[in-house]
Amino acid sequence: MAIYPKLVADVVEKIGRATTVTEVIDPSPTLRLIRFASPALIGVPWEPCQVTAFRVGKGQFRHYTPSRLDAEAGTGEIQVVFHSAARSAPGERLLERLEPGARVTWCGLEAPRAFRWAPHPRILVLGDATTLGLWRSFLEHPAVVLGQISVVGAVEVAPGDEAGAASIVPGLSVVTADAIPGAALDAWLGGPGGLDSLQMLAETNVYLAGHGRSLQRLRAQLLARGAQRGRIRTHVYWTDHAKRVRS
Repeated sequence: MAIYPKLVADVVEKIGRATTVTEVIDPSPTLRLIRFASPALIGVPWEPCQVTAFRVGKGQFRHYTPSRLDAEAGTGEIQVVFHSAARSAPGERLLERLEPGARVTWCGLEAPRAFRWAPHPRILVLGDATTLGLWRSFLEHPAVVLGQISVVGAVEVAPGDEAGAASIVPGLSVVTADAIPGAALDAWLGGPGGLDSLQMLAETNVYLAGHGRSLQRLRAQLLARGAQRGRIRTHVYWTDHAKRVRS
């Protein structure tokens, strides 16, 4: 979570893009899809991996990854995951009360320098529930829809969220998380379900996002199986010593 002095936060929000919530869909107990519309989104350059931020406190911002942005229609959507039943974290409190008609400012829209969309014929993606919006943005890319790029991979979600996740990222494998973050992804990658994704691994671009320690294990396993170091992009959303701060 980014934290700024209030005066700086006021400026950041002032130069952001004011949007209106048009629809809220809960495909499963902890997943929520929020759709937005605004003239301020018309003509905005957008591609997968770009993130925006919502102001959730006096000087606090929470980052989110748009899963879709239609620059012609001026609409966008963000897929979020609630991490606690109480939904008491600042970002969760904001998301919990959003309903059609609510106004939210999108503050910024850019991709991390080391984690950007790079068109390639074959892409492997692996991550947890915090990455659902990110992988949806990959699957919604025109080159993927037209079959010019193949996106394969798996996403790990909490028990009860499997069907909802599958509706968000159709075509990706959905695995059920257990007590150890990333263990289900480890098993998928090393088991029969991941074998097809490992074909031509040396010629595949890989995107890993989510839990930090899980990404370290997945990266090591992929390198051992022939993935090229320069083709692997990683982005840590949360760690064992910090709250989950991205969706």
